[in-house]
Amino acid sequence: MGMKEELGGALKGAARVVPGIGPYQDKESIRESDKKLREFLSSQLSDHMKAIERLKTDIAQGGSLSFFSATTAGRR
Repeated sequence: MGMKEELGGALKGAARVVPGIGPYQDKESIRESDKKLREFLSSQLSDHMKAIERLKTDIAQGGSLSFFSATTAGRR
């Protein structure tokens, strides 16, 4: 670990001694983790939706439209 990381860790540890800073840092950490998780899930969902659209296009171009009636029947 470098000098900057050690100093940063020491400052964070020292700041937690100040009343109110520890819980604030905890909340910020939770918010950041939540944001990263939401961004990851959004990206995964988007990728899967694109894959489904590609499959639908491939099936439609292949002339096999019977697949669509089975998958869209639940939406009606």
